[in-house]
This record gives sequence, C-alpha cells and structure tokens, in this order.
Amino acid sequence: MFRPTLFIKPISIVFFLGILHFIVVFIFILPKVEESVYNIEKKNAIAIMDKISSVSHNIYQDINYFKKTALDIHKENLKDRKKELSNALYKIIAQTKIAQTGYIYVFNSKGDLLYHPDNALKNINLNNIENQHFTLLYKDLLKAYNNSKELHYLWDKADDKENYIYEKVSWIEYVPELDWYIVSSVYQSELQKSSIEIKDFLVHTALFVFVIFIFIISIIFGRLDKYLKEKASEIKILKERMETALNANKDAVWEFNVQNWNDGYLSTRWFEILGYDKNEVHLNAFEHWKERVHPEDFDEVMEEARKNHEKETDFYESIHRVRHKDGHWIWMHSRGNTTFDKDGKATRFIGTFTDVTEKKELEDELKVYKKIVDSTKSHMSYIDTNYVYKVVNPMYLIAHNKTTKEIVGHTVLELFGEDIFKNLLKENLDICFSGKEVHYSAWFEMKVGKVYMDVSYIPHKNSKGKVLGAVISSNNITKLQTTEEALKKLANIDPLTKLYNRRYLFDMAKNIISLAKREQTKVSMLMIDIDKFKKINDTYGHAIGDEVIKDLASFLLKQTRASDIVARIGGEEFVVLLPNTSKDSADKFADTLRAFVEKKEVSINENKSISFTISIGVSELDIENEKQIEEALARADKALYMAKKSGRNRVC
Repeated sequence: MFRPTLFIKPISIVFFLGILHFIVVFIFILPKVEESVYNIEKKNAIAIMDKISSVSHNIYQDINYFKKTALDIHKENLKDRKKELSNALYKIIAQTKIAQTGYIYVFNSKGDLLYHPDNALKNINLNNIENQHFTLLYKDLLKAYNNSKELHYLWDKADDKENYIYEKVSWIEYVPELDWYIVSSVYQSELQKSSIEIKDFLVHTALFVFVIFIFIISIIFGRLDKYLKEKASEIKILKERMETALNANKDAVWEFNVQNWNDGYLSTRWFEILGYDKNEVHLNAFEHWKERVHPEDFDEVMEEARKNHEKETDFYESIHRVRHKDGHWIWMHSRGNTTFDKDGKATRFIGTFTDVTEKKELEDELKVYKKIVDSTKSHMSYIDTNYVYKVVNPMYLIAHNKTTKEIVGHTVLELFGEDIFKNLLKENLDICFSGKEVHYSAWFEMKVGKVYMDVSYIPHKNSKGKVLGAVISSNNITKLQTTEEALKKLANIDPLTKLYNRRYLFDMAKNIISLAKREQTKVSMLMIDIDKFKKINDTYGHAIGDEVIKDLASFLLKQTRASDIVARIGGEEFVVLLPNTSKDSADKFADTLRAFVEKKEVSINENKSISFTISIGVSELDIENEKQIEEALARADKALYMAKKSGRNRVC
C-alpha cells in the first residue's frame, strides 16, 4: 500500500534542501558566479602574459650575454637568433585565446602595433592613426598600466564596426627588455555568458527533487571541473610551447620555491645535460643539487641568488661548474629572476640553464691562441670581406706605428693608400675571398721605412663554407731579401769593375737572342782586349793595371746604351753585346771606341799619366741558328786575334 507519509520526511528534507539550495544559490552563489568567472579569465590572461614576460626576459638575458662574450667571427648570427625566438613568442601569443574570442596583442611605447590577430591592424601606430578611438585606447592603456593594469572601456564588434557600445576589459603587462606592452582583451559579455549559463542551471535545479538537485549540482561541478581542466590544459600547452622554444635554444628551465628548495621543477633538458634519467634521482631536492655544484663555485652561486632574492640585482646570473653523472665537470650558465608576493617577500626563483662547456673550453683555447699570436714576431691581422680590419696583433701596430683604434674598424685602403690597395692588395684579397690561399712577397712603405714583407692570406670560412674574411700573416724579411739580392749581385757582378761577369752575360744573351728572333732584329758582339796589358802590369804594378781596367770599364759603360750588355769575361778582356745592331753598325761603333781610347790617359800619380790602346773583334750572331753566344763569341775572339796579329789598336 502506498504510504505518502513515508515520503513526507524525505520530501521535507528534499524541500528543506531545495529551500536551502535556493537560499544558497540566490544569496551566496549567483552573486559570486559572474565575479568568479571574471577572476578566472583575468588570472588566466595574467598568467599567460607573465609567462611570456618571463620567457622574454630570459631570452633577452641570453642574447645579451652572447652579445657581450661571443667573438666578432660568431656575432652575425645573434640577430637571426633573436628574430627566431621573437617569432616563437608571437606564435605562442597567436595561439592563445581568452574566453571565446578574446586575444592578445602587443605594442611598444611609441604606439607601434607589433602584433595583432587582425592583419589589417599590423604595423600601424596607435597614437597617429586617424581613428580617434585607437588613440584614446592607446593613452588609456598606458594610464591603466601605471595604475591597476586593468582597463574597462567601450568598443565596437566585427559585425558592428561603427558603434563603440560594447563593454570590453583589457589587462596590461610591460616587458621593458623588449619594450613590449602585452595586452589581453576580451568582451565582458563573453565573460558574463558563462555565469549566465551557470545561473540558469542553478535556478532550474531548485524545481527538481533531491536526486535531481544532486545530479544538477554534479553537472555544475562537472562543468566547472571541465572548465578548469581545459584552462589547466591550455596552461600546460603554453608551458610546453615555451619549453619547446627554450629547448630549441638548448636551454634547461628551472623553478624553485625560495622558502622550500625541495619544492621545484627542472625541465627534461636539465636531465639530458647532466646525463641522468628523469626518474633516476630526485634532482629537485636542494641537497642533491648542492652536491653537484663544484665546491669552489657553490658559495658564489648562492651569493648571486641571495642578491637577487633581496633585490640587490635586477636579475640572477652565474657561470659555474656542475658534476656530470659520469663524474666530469661541465660549465653551466644560469640566468633567472625572483618573483615576490604583495609584501615584497621572495616566493619563486625561475630561470634557465645553458651548457657552455664547449664555449668555455673554446674561450680558454682562444686565450692561448691570442697569447701565441700576440707574442709572435709576425704581423697578424684579420680582415672581413668589406676590407675592414677586425683584429690586429701588437707587432702589426708596431710596424705601422698606430694604435688599435687607428686600425681596427678602418679599411685597408685607409691604411695603405689608394695606389698600393688597388695595384697590389685588393687583387690578392679578392682571390682570398674567393676561397683560395694567397702567398707573395713585396716591398712596402711603412712608418719604420721601406720593408720587404713575405705575406700569406688564408680564407676564414664558416661551417657552410662561406668566406667571412681573411687571416693575414706577414713577416719582415728585409734583411733576408737584402742579403739575397746582395748574394745574387755578387754572383753576377765583377767585383773590380762592377760590370757584369761572364755568367750574367750568358744568361742575358739567351733572352736577347729570343727577343731578336721574335722581332727579326740583328745582334752583334764586340770582344775587346787591352793591348800589351802585361807590360803595364810589369812596368807600373798590378795596382795601376787594375786602374786601367776600371778606367776602360767606366768608359765602356758611358759609351754604350742601356739595352747593351757590357761584361768583363776575364783579365783584360771585355765583351759588349749589342741588341738591334748589324755587323756594319757594330764595326763603326767599335772603331769609335778604339779611337777614343787611343787618346785617353790614365793618371798614375800627380805627375805621371799613361795611355793604352785596345784591339776589338766584331761578330754578328746567327739568330735563326744560334741559341747561345758561344759560336759568335768564338768568331769575335778569332777576329780579335787577327786584330792583334795585324799590329794591335785595330778592329777586325
């Protein structure tokens, strides 16, 4: 039998719960729903902007560090690197949504709109645009950032462009390192929509029985749980994206609770750097981390952290050693910053790790190389493909009597002048910039005087084979060159008369014969001998004989052309090689010489002079059939013999 009274108490309970539910819903819950949804969206937007700001700060510190420490042959990659990381941030921003249609945009302090999801608004200046609403919005955003970092205002919609009647709210953050104002913007109606949906559900549940009431409550909590999970998932995705961007830079991310160091987070990259599996050891524990830091570096690391926690420094930075799993030490570059609560108390310590072991080792090697280069006697320099000096060593400065500032940053043209640059240096540098080594020797005018330099150009290439510049090494070999030239001169010059000797005569004759054959000209030869020279030596001595020989040598040099070769081939015998001269012309010239000598006198002391004569044999070279002068020389010698036999002082 049905007994309604059995249900009175449960119904009363349900009714009481229903009334209680209405009271709770209308008095306590409904007024708070809209505010709760609003705060959740606000916290979500601010959290996203804070993460973007933190990543931007760390990226800026990373780039700033490499700007300060990297060599000039690696600095040209920094701009590309910054651009890649900025684009990664833009991608994160572009994929971030607030509520249904809310979005994030970025502008700088000049009003330049750096990023906006509406492509039509990109690259405009908010302060100068004709639309007055944008100008007012720009000014209100700056004012709001300096106050509550929150701005409520009226705006238009995509389907209602001309009416600025829709309520919007924006939250603003500023990244000083990049001069970025990051703004999260959303329509209030979208925030209200979620709260209205929740209110409707709550009101309708008051009409149902306890079971339905509980069911609706579970639905509401289910929706809230789903909403929170979605937001948590969005934050997780954003975190993964930021880690991806940082991992692309081969950085590890870390975060610690300043009040409890065992409460912390280390990214996967950290474990990879140290050679650990993520589950192998509890690396979040401060004591374990402490054991891995080099004992000589630990105090300095903690001191730098303390300074940042107590706001003595704007950011934390430390380069220290950390023990790898296999026991060796690696160099770690750590950068980060501290977050504070509203009372100014340090709460979280967030930053990145970068493995700079190879860089540190390279720096140490470079210091050794620099010491070697600075101590070498060679003149060393590095010139880029624009002919601009980038590096010079002390010997280079000494050679040019200039300071580093007077050379580095200046061009080769400025240092050497237009003539040397165009006629010698540019051509060789261009060959080097094409990828080939260049070696040459030449005379240079420098502050210390004229020097003979042995020069080498070695192309400097990047990993892709592109030539970035030239490493130049030059050595002053003036003494060596002078000695070599002196020895060469001694080998070709007769020491008594300073005329060419027999060896040089034969060497030059080959060139003269070759030229005459090409140009179809004649070549003749005079073989000259001093008559009765033995009698001069016997009568006046060998010293006077030498003076006679030198006097004749000087006379022959004065009477011959620059193209003629005058040589002493032995004792009192001389040869004159006459290019572009026929036998008849040679005979006439020989007789002129003989006549002049016959009238000459050589002073042997203040009161005494002597005279002498010469005999000359003349021959013409057979250019077509004779490659050497031996046969012509033999004919001239035979003619000289005939001149001697005919009574001397003759030309035959």
